[in-house]
Order: sequence, then structure tokens, then C-alpha cells
Amino acid sequence: MAAEEQPFGELLAWGDPNWYRGYRSPFYGPAHAKWRDRARAFVEANFPASALKEWEAAKRLPRDLFRKTAAAGFLPCVVGEWPEEYAGRKPDGYDPFFELIFIDELARCGSGGGLWGLV
Repeated sequence: MAAEEQPFGELLAWGDPNWYRGYRSPFYGPAHAKWRDRARAFVEANFPASALKEWEAAKRLPRDLFRKTAAAGFLPCVVGEWPEEYAGRKPDGYDPFFELIFIDELARCGSGGGLWGLV
């Protein structure tokens, strides 16, 4: 098994996509695994549970969060076709699955308001 095919995540049944669990997929490769790793680290660093509770109570996300997400290169993946004129060159290997990966990782924060308020 290649490094990108090694099991990743919590490994709970139905808790992560199959390709995270080491099952082969014709749709996901090394570029997707790298993107997933970056997305998970970003979400864990920028979506703390204590802040999410405050954001949901206020019914708004901080503007700075949008800036951070854009600067990290994640916001462009959720606006349809990658906007190169605004966001620069696409990541290597970019395809529509990058958006799914980012949304999967963002959903791990456990906040519908945090997830859908951003995307």
C-alpha cells in the first residue's frame, strides 16, 4: 500500500470516507491525500469548539476567518470552478474532489453553522 493509501482519520465505521480507511479508489491519489492533510490541520487550528459555540450563538463567523481560509487556499475550492484570476494557480492535481475533501474535513468541526456559514 502506498503512503497515501494508508488508513487515516478516526477509522470509525461510516465515520470517514472509504479512501481514508485505505480502500483503493480511482478518484483519489497523492494530491488528494496532501490536500486532506492540509485541510485537517487548518480546520483543527482555526475552528476550536469554544469559538464555534460563540459563533453559532452570534449567528456569524468572524470576517478574519474568511481571510484566513482564503489565504490558506481553501476558500476558492468552494465557489465552483477555481477562480484563477482571483486565487492564482490551482493546486497540483486539482479536481472537483478537492471541494468534497475540504467540506468533509470542515464537517469534522461538528458545527453546521461553522461549515455552511463558511461555504
